[in-house]
Amino acid sequence: MTPPHQLLYFDLILPYQVLEKRFGRQFEKLITVITCELWYPKTLWEVLILKTDRFQAFSDGIFAILITILVLEFHIPDYQPGHLLAALLAQWPLILSYVFSYFYVGTLWLFHHDYFNMLQRIDRNVNMLNLLMLFSITLLDYPMSLVADALTTGNRQDMQTAFIVYDLVALFISATFYFMYAYLHHHQDLKKPGISMAFYAAIKFDPVRSVTIYGLAIVATFWSVWLGAILLAGGIIFHFLAYLRMSRQLEQAKGGTA
Repeated sequence: MTPPHQLLYFDLILPYQVLEKRFGRQFEKLITVITCELWYPKTLWEVLILKTDRFQAFSDGIFAILITILVLEFHIPDYQPGHLLAALLAQWPLILSYVFSYFYVGTLWLFHHDYFNMLQRIDRNVNMLNLLMLFSITLLDYPMSLVADALTTGNRQDMQTAFIVYDLVALFISATFYFMYAYLHHHQDLKKPGISMAFYAAIKFDPVRSVTIYGLAIVATFWSVWLGAILLAGGIIFHFLAYLRMSRQLEQAKGGTA
């Protein structure tokens, strides 16, 4: 009889089919023991179905790091004695860019937090889509710095480029949210009981609307830098309004099942 420690070693290293054929019921019992807290699976595929605790903790950590990186853009300005106030006021582009970016990241975190609280478990594809989403969000620090620098110099061509880069990153973020929404809309088994398909259908196209806004902002920026900037700000505000609507719908959905 194979010693238990060797059995554990082979079960974790060898391919699933070989182990199942070699050890039969012993292998099934071992898999059940290892994954007993992951919804009591009976197959290796179900081992890939994970609870959401670590998923959310990892995502929250990324958001926290990003917000920290945003504020690191602030530096004490060079100034002559008696002219500190003027030097601080000259940093208004950085302050404005930071406020909007912080508001944007905060809104994205609210979306992420509330939306994924509706899930009772996640799978491998959700994990990969979440990594793509987080990757897109972590890009925000770069266009924030570009916009701040371009506004400081006041060069129209530089401002145009900076706003377009910000639009492209925001468009990318919205696209990743759409991919996630669409996937979860078609995998209702991952959600908690009581959340209807109508709820997912109602919010699924919010990212498409924001992609449209950012696309229009890119086009408008070629014609007018400030019109493009207004549309960019409008897209960020739209995210917050969409979050408020989603939050109300979620509360109503929970209230209807109470």
